[in-house]
Amino acid sequence: MLLTHYDILKITPDAPIEVIRAAYRVLSRKHHPDRNPEDPEAARSMALLNAAYAVLSDPRKRREYDERVRSVGSASQPPRGVTEFPYAWAVGHNPGDPLDDSRRTRLVIHLRRHALWYGIGVLAVCAGLAGAALHLHRAKERPEPIVPSPDVVKQTRPEESPTLSARELWPAPPPLPSRLVEPAPDAPAPDANGSVGPKSAVSASNAAARVALAPKASAPRPRPKPKPPASNASESPAASASGAGYVRPAAAPNGERWPAASGYIPGYEKLNADGLSQLVIDNSRNGFDVFVKVVCVSDEEPRTVRRVYVLAHDQFTLHRLSAGTYEARYEALDSGRLLRSGMFALEESAIGNGTRYSTVALTLQSAADEGTDTYLLSQQEFEQ
Repeated sequence: MLLTHYDILKITPDAPIEVIRAAYRVLSRKHHPDRNPEDPEAARSMALLNAAYAVLSDPRKRREYDERVRSVGSASQPPRGVTEFPYAWAVGHNPGDPLDDSRRTRLVIHLRRHALWYGIGVLAVCAGLAGAALHLHRAKERPEPIVPSPDVVKQTRPEESPTLSARELWPAPPPLPSRLVEPAPDAPAPDANGSVGPKSAVSASNAAARVALAPKASAPRPRPKPKPPASNASESPAASASGAGYVRPAAAPNGERWPAASGYIPGYEKLNADGLSQLVIDNSRNGFDVFVKVVCVSDEEPRTVRRVYVLAHDQFTLHRLSAGTYEARYEALDSGRLLRSGMFALEESAIGNGTRYSTVALTLQSAADEGTDTYLLSQQEFEQ
């Protein structure tokens, strides 16, 4: 009886591809080397299953295999060691044949997979041989170099060829203009023979050349008139506003009348309002109302965050200010004087379950005083 791949997979010759796949899946799980580590024949049995499935799962290979099985009436016995199922020898196999069907099949598969690279290699070898043949053919057709006779070589020796002198290769530069070599006015007069002393002539020529090559002196620029220094701080723009003719504005910066009590100027947004710090603006020492701008100077550009109106002899507290560095710019509404306080910092830090914040009391002054960090301010700076 002929032993075939169908016997290995334990299926009938007319089994569909679904049955072949199912049988291969069941048997491969049973005979896999990982499931049978103590069986030395497990790897060999798994190889037989793979070979049978590779042939029967391919329709073309299966047809060729069925034709060979039908043409052969018998096959050799399976080798020793295979007890679970018979070994599927290729039809027409001889035990002593060095190239059996399995090796032949692997060779055919290898050639089919690498046919492109083998073809490229053959073409490269052919191209190399063709290039070498073309090179040899052109070398044969190349004319031989003409070797001149000894007489010609003697006539064309470099040492006997005409040479040019240094003066002919590099001609002398053109002479300098006559105005550069004219004698200076104080040069010595020539003697009776029309010559002067060598030293005096050379020095006179050099002096004339230096005079001619020296740059022309430009007319001196007029010096700008120095500006007269300011006599005192009272002449600044901020101080001049407090002079005669000043009238208190009837309306606040928002266009409405000044509030009746100390507080924020309506219509302006309250910025930097996400903190817990407080600022007390104390105007209790002054007998005039003030318009105050609280400016944050922590950013690259100063920014006004609050606008407040404080009555005379009164004070006002700003709440919920964020941490940062600030200054107060204010206008005395009785005289129009613009002043600026020193910078102060509001700090916040987390402690335990709460937050430590700052409370700063800022006393407004009526005039500039460096001792209290109060300075005059220009109208431009105040309106920033």
